[in-house]
Amino acid sequence: MRALGILGGGMGGAPPFAGLGQGQPNATKFLRGDGQWASPSAGALVPLQTQIIANVASVDFTTFNNADYNSYLFALEDVLPATNDVMLYMRLSSNGGASYYSAGYSWDAIKNSTEGGSTNDSQIVLAYDRGASLQAIGNAAGRGISGTVWLHGAGDTAYVKSLANLIWSGADASGMAGFGTGSGFLATATAINAVRFFLESGNFSSGTISMYGLKKA
Repeated sequence: MRALGILGGGMGGAPPFAGLGQGQPNATKFLRGDGQWASPSAGALVPLQTQIIANVASVDFTTFNNADYNSYLFALEDVLPATNDVMLYMRLSSNGGASYYSAGYSWDAIKNSTEGGSTNDSQIVLAYDRGASLQAIGNAAGRGISGTVWLHGAGDTAYVKSLANLIWSGADASGMAGFGTGSGFLATATAINAVRFFLESGNFSSGTISMYGLKKA
């Protein structure tokens, strides 16, 4: 009967899982097999936020906790643009997403040949124009883009914010498949607490982007 009371919603105001396990539960802990609530160990990837995309102009992430994490991983799965053959961009924010830096980015990337890269750009470029070596994103069925983007040093206030990405495309507008890897940074020592993904033009049609934090030592 106690279990039924717990699953029934915590009538006394406690969360429905409060009677399970030992120790104090909260949103940053998990229930171990021995019945103890515990924090993830250093180096663990902790799920923070997942967004299922449906016809939006941008995808923003603000679930940052720089006290516990200094590096964040963003996993893109089958992200499809509404407009055909467009590039994918990324910007960073230090005010929780109220505004995003529109200058000060430097980046470079490779596919089979070197992408020209840019300094003091208005964003980090994650998927590139086909004429510059890596195709932009096609929007036909079965195309789109998947990949990973790391943001390092988000909470540091003495160093620039660095990024590394590995992006692979289902196919561009002409059906060509490909991948690219690159890196970049934002020339600011201010702590970062929000990220925006957006396209060269048009909306995102569908897909999923998930955010993970790398637990500090």
